[in-house]
Amino acid sequence: MTTDANGLVSLIKGTKQLKKTFNIFIKYCVPAKEKKVTTNVIQILTHGSTLNHTYWDFAPGYSYVDVAAASGLATLSYDRLGIGLSDHPNPLLETQGQAQIEIYHGLVQLVRSGALGHSFSKVIAVGHSYGSTLGDGTLSKYPNDFDALINTDYDGPLAWLKHTIFSLGLLKANTLPRLAHLPDGYLVPGKKEGLQTPFLKYPNFDPSVLDSTFETIQTFSLSELLNPANSTLWGNPVVLAAYTSPVMVVVGEHDFILCGRDCPQDKASQILQTTYSSADPRKSLSWLVSGSGHNINGHRNADQVFHKMASWVNSLG
Repeated sequence: MTTDANGLVSLIKGTKQLKKTFNIFIKYCVPAKEKKVTTNVIQILTHGSTLNHTYWDFAPGYSYVDVAAASGLATLSYDRLGIGLSDHPNPLLETQGQAQIEIYHGLVQLVRSGALGHSFSKVIAVGHSYGSTLGDGTLSKYPNDFDALINTDYDGPLAWLKHTIFSLGLLKANTLPRLAHLPDGYLVPGKKEGLQTPFLKYPNFDPSVLDSTFETIQTFSLSELLNPANSTLWGNPVVLAAYTSPVMVVVGEHDFILCGRDCPQDKASQILQTTYSSADPRKSLSWLVSGSGHNINGHRNADQVFHKMASWVNSLG
């Protein structure tokens, strides 16, 4: 995310090396019907802001993890640093995008190494919003990490982010009893209605999804919020434009954060053609999802999206 980029750039006085070990929660899922893992492909699922790994496995009918497993695919979802069951270090200095990128790269190395009991030779980055941001940033620093990308609901520094922040009614996370142990600098949305506006398109979602999302809302940190436009987090446009592997771009038709309520043109196609202009044209795909808002996985047609994503992954061979 980025807010007042010019003001932020003027405040940056240098860099400092971070050398620390953090505990990261991961959830590794494989097809239940197989006695042993046979696929050589794994998808690493990275959630967006105010969410955790359950964005990919929210409830029956809202689980990409389930659809992927039923399609013979392995997944690894995780809580990003500063989120959910992972460590919550200094929210200004230690959860910055560069640290998140190194963790992402570490997960790629983990699944390729055989440490999970099976060595995966192909790794696909699947991201939502800020999670797609991290995919771009990781690919830019480590161009050989990913054999394909699925980018959902992200297009660089987000045009309508300031409106989103206003809508969320942010509070200090430690004002909530379940998050009282966290230091200042971790934030949470304070209004359920404000959460709905940027994330879920009315009436195309079940109200219980909004209720559950708000009741289990996750933190995001100041460093996640304050990213200048020149941050390496956003990825290197030259590297992204030169990426020749398959890319799938998925955007909700009513993505408030990208488009301000309604996308006037096929935003997904635009992102694929501009950001990933060298992506394999025979295998790449873009899709503007009818009726969906920013959090595609929370809408009534989520299962349709999941099956199309899994089918695309299987089509890559």
